[in-house]
Amino acid sequence: MGKDILRFWFVCFIILILLPVESKFVDTKKPAQEEFRFLTNRLFENEFLISNTVDAVIDIEYDSNLTDYSFPGDGSVSNPYRIEDYVIDTTMRYGIKIINTTKHILIQNCSIRAEGRAIGVFQTASNTITIDNCTCDSFDRFGLLASYVPKMVVTNNLFIDNEQGINYNSCFEALIANNTFVDNDIGIRIENNSTYGVLSGNYIYDNSNGMQLTNAPGNQIKENILFNNGVGIILDSTYPEGASTNCEISYNLIENTTSFGLIISAFLSQDFSSYNEIHHNSFVNNNLNGKSQAKDDGVENLWSKEGTRVGNYWSDWWGIGSYKINGSAENKDRYPISIPLHTLQTSVPTILKGRAIIFGTLIPVLVIGYIVVNESKRNRKAKGQQLVIVEEEEKEANEDNS
Repeated sequence: MGKDILRFWFVCFIILILLPVESKFVDTKKPAQEEFRFLTNRLFENEFLISNTVDAVIDIEYDSNLTDYSFPGDGSVSNPYRIEDYVIDTTMRYGIKIINTTKHILIQNCSIRAEGRAIGVFQTASNTITIDNCTCDSFDRFGLLASYVPKMVVTNNLFIDNEQGINYNSCFEALIANNTFVDNDIGIRIENNSTYGVLSGNYIYDNSNGMQLTNAPGNQIKENILFNNGVGIILDSTYPEGASTNCEISYNLIENTTSFGLIISAFLSQDFSSYNEIHHNSFVNNNLNGKSQAKDDGVENLWSKEGTRVGNYWSDWWGIGSYKINGSAENKDRYPISIPLHTLQTSVPTILKGRAIIFGTLIPVLVIGYIVVNESKRNRKAKGQQLVIVEEEEKEANEDNS
C-alpha cells in the first residue's frame, strides 16, 4: 500500500515537471495608452534644444508684473497671459517663479533648467495656472514646485533628472495628466492635504520612486504607466487628520519595479492610510525576490472594485484563490484578474498558473481515481480471499464426509 502511494505521487510529480513552460506577452491594452509613448521621444527633441538663445529668468510676484514682460494675452479665461517658447538655463534658484497672482496664466513650449526649481508657483487664484508641453530640469531639487495653487493643470510635460519631478502641497483638485517623468528621485510628490487631484495618463520610468502621496486624501491615480522604478506608488500618512484615505488607484500598469509596486505605509506603526480602493491595475514582475508585489500596512483598504468581484492582475498569482498582500494589514486581493489589462514590456512566465491549474483540477481527479481504483482492487482482493476460504471450507467438509 505504501509503495503504491509513493509510485502514484512520483507519477504526478513527473507530469508536473513535464508540463510545457512558456513565456509570453499578453496584449489587451487600451488604445489610448499608445498616445503616452510619443512623450519619450521628446527626451532629445525638446531638452534645451529648441533655440540657440538663452532667455533670462522670469520672476512674477503680483498681477502687475505680468505686463512688465509683454506677454501676449490679457489674463482672462479665454485669453490667458502666455509664457511661451522660452529657453531658460540658469544657475539662479528659479527659472520661472509666479506668486500672488489672480490672472489666468499659460506656460507652454518652454525648456527650463535652474539651480533649484525649474518652475515655482505659489498662492494663486483657483483654476488660473496651466503648464503644458514644457521640459523641466533642476540641478538638484524640483522640476515644478507648487504650493496653494488650487485646480492647476499640468499636462504633456517632460520632467527629467530632478530630485522631485513635481512637488505640490496644500493644493486641491489638480490635474496632472500625460506627463513623462524620467531619472528623478521621485516622479510625483503630493503632500500636506492636497486633496481630490487626478493623476492620469502619466508615463513614469527609471525613477527611484514613481509617486509618493503623503497626507493626500481623495486623489485618483488612474491609467498611468510606471515602469522600471525603485518603488511604484507609495501612500503614506503622518497623522490621522488629512491622512491618505479614500484614494482610488485604478487601471495603472506597474511593472518591473525593484521593490514593491504599491506600498500603503504606516508611519511609526500607525495605520492612518485607510479606506483606499485599488482595482483593475496590472502588477507585473515587481519585487521579484519578495513574496508579494504590494505591501499594505494600513487598515480597511480594498484591493478590488467595491461591489464587484474584480481586483487586479498579478503576474505571480498562481491562478487559484486570492492573492496575499504583504504587510501588517494581512490583506488580500480576493478577486485577482487572470490576464493583464495592458501591453507588457517584460515577459511573464505562465508556468506557475498552469501548474496551479494542474494542482487544482487534475491532481484531485487523479487522487479520486486512485482511491476508487485502489478501493476496487481491495474489494476484488477481499472477495477473492473470501472465495478461497469458502472453497477450503467446502474441501475440508467433503474430506470429513468421506
